[in-house]
Amino acid sequence: MSDIADVLAAFRAVTGCEAAVWRGGSPGAAPSVDAATAGAPTPRTGRLPTPNDPAVDWTSPVGPVIIAGVPATSPAWLAIGPCAAAGTRPRDHLQLMLPVV
Repeated sequence: MSDIADVLAAFRAVTGCEAAVWRGGSPGAAPSVDAATAGAPTPRTGRLPTPNDPAVDWTSPVGPVIIAGVPATSPAWLAIGPCAAAGTRPRDHLQLMLPVV
């Protein structure tokens, strides 16, 4: 298991929120999953935010997710959500997890 997978698993254990890191992807194609918790959504196609863009809320097939661009040498994104606890918003955890990823 990679270090980032360990971090995402610990994050899920503490918060009850799913999380994933996606990488690459050509225009119009979905990126690949670099690491993810078991209930995290699969990557979406279409435009994804750059690290300079605001994070994007997305209603995925598994529930609400927030997607943010990760500053990296190649395109990468952090997706958080859905969260198991009622009233917990994926956006609430973005400031914590983005610098870690």
